[in-house]
Amino acid sequence: MSSSDSARPFRFAPLRIVAVVVLLLLWGLAASDRLPASIGSAAHAAESDLARKDKPDHDLSALRVFNRVVLLIKDNYFDPKRIQPRKMLVAALDNVERQVAEIMVDGDEKSPKIRVTVDKVSKEFDISGVDTFWRMTFALKDVFDFINKNLSVQAKQDTRDIEYAAVNGMLTTLDPHSILLKPEYFKEMKLQTKG
Repeated sequence: MSSSDSARPFRFAPLRIVAVVVLLLLWGLAASDRLPASIGSAAHAAESDLARKDKPDHDLSALRVFNRVVLLIKDNYFDPKRIQPRKMLVAALDNVERQVAEIMVDGDEKSPKIRVTVDKVSKEFDISGVDTFWRMTFALKDVFDFINKNLSVQAKQDTRDIEYAAVNGMLTTLDPHSILLKPEYFKEMKLQTKG
């Protein structure tokens, strides 16, 4: 057995480590979206989360979580050839369409425009110039602003779900196994796997 044969099993190990580190960083940043500004006790954080559910204060078009993920991908993703902003935008919106019954998206990454329909209201968005992360986020901000204005009151209960759906749709273009868990799901997963 040659030395190159013995090194093959370890060839992909650095890529896996980088992927795990990126996912942990993404989770950490996403979790900070739910934490109070001054980190207090767990009880204070739980009370804060309960208060949030009573009054929705999440601005969908602000893209707080989405922009953090984009920055992490831009700075840390190991294979820049996979980063295709227009494809990522369309995948993000397709995943939102799957998660929210009121939203329909027509078009693909090869189309210069996409049509977004929320309930019975439609609007076309020009995506022909989406060739960078920043143009992708500006286009998504416009789409989310339109969605937020036309969603029913019931669908607006937690718009964070829509933003996480967009992030996870975007991540599928990079790696089909990468997802961003909401902080409460990650905490539950840690509890289940701890024992």
